[in-house]
Amino acid sequence: MAATKAIELHTKIPGPRSQEILERKERVIADPLSIYLPVVIEHGEGATLTDVDGNTFIDFTGGVGCLNVGHAHPHVVEAVQEQAAKFFHTDFTILPYEVYVTLSERLVATAPISGPVKAAFFNAGTELSRTRSSSRAPTRSGLQ
Repeated sequence: MAATKAIELHTKIPGPRSQEILERKERVIADPLSIYLPVVIEHGEGATLTDVDGNTFIDFTGGVGCLNVGHAHPHVVEAVQEQAAKFFHTDFTILPYEVYVTLSERLVATAPISGPVKAAFFNAGTELSRTRSSSRAPTRSGLQ
């Protein structure tokens, strides 16, 4: 089948193992979670993904924008292992931790804004919406 330096196709898409997993998905996962591509990932390395059928692709989505360093980058793996040995993620509003404060201090120090600046980290728009409704956060049209 097709082959380049980064892309290697060994089966049709979806391959038999991906197809079997996707059929299982249909039986147990809610419909709003539809699949964009019929490929089930087994592992990633750098900018490539390999599916459960051994096909390798270039990952143009990068975790939908959150994997700028690619998959399994050695520095990221090392940092994750170091943090996992201490504790896994906790909700800062319930159980705060120093790294969050330190990162906020670093971010605030670089902000090109005069006057008091504060930082917060979110993983979804709903958290930002909740924060905006309970604070005097600037609006998109009126950054202060």
